[in-house]
Amino acid sequence: MRGHLHIRRLRRLRRSEYHAGEEIYVSYGAHTNDFLLAEYGFVLMANRWDKICLDDVILPRLSPVQKKLLQDRELFGPFLLDIKTLGCRKTQAAIRLLCPCSRPKWDAFSWMKKAVESTVERA
Repeated sequence: MRGHLHIRRLRRLRRSEYHAGEEIYVSYGAHTNDFLLAEYGFVLMANRWDKICLDDVILPRLSPVQKKLLQDRELFGPFLLDIKTLGCRKTQAAIRLLCPCSRPKWDAFSWMKKAVESTVERA
């Protein structure tokens, strides 16, 4: 009976009839695989919302000076890695600090977004 009520509610949203054996799709929303596993007991092989937090890997390697630089530029964590990018902007900034990157190049990268945002605000 409970499943029947659920299908009646879906029928109203779709405004068409469902037939016996027809597949019904349900969206669980934009969640990472760890959330889906904990809440619903499954993971998706290709989940466009999946991401990994690298804070436990990156933070211990940053010096206090590097942490302050990131904080001053509003780039201090969380450091995320997802399926589409090479890491979020904060992750890229932290990794560039940890790699042998020249300070002028790091400064140019870390100020890049702020320059774009201020240009958009002026327009």
